[in-house]
Amino acid sequence: MKAKIGFIIVLILGILIFSNLKLKFGNDVGITAEIYIEKGVSETGAVNLVSSILADYRVYDTLGETIILFIAILGVSMILKGDKK
Repeated sequence: MKAKIGFIIVLILGILIFSNLKLKFGNDVGITAEIYIEKGVSETGAVNLVSSILADYRVYDTLGETIILFIAILGVSMILKGDKK
């Protein structure tokens, strides 16, 4: 049984490593990144490009990530607090 589990783990790791080797690094950025770089500061009015992307273009995504993080912290704190009966 341990050999089967070990084989499955090695197989999954091999697939992940092989798929990462096929990625093309250092190529031109995509069209979305080009638009962010060219028009990001002028469209949003923010001085920082990263802040303009997070606060304007991806506001709903950032809000969703913040809510999920808050719920995870709340769940962990409730588990660690335990029952005080």
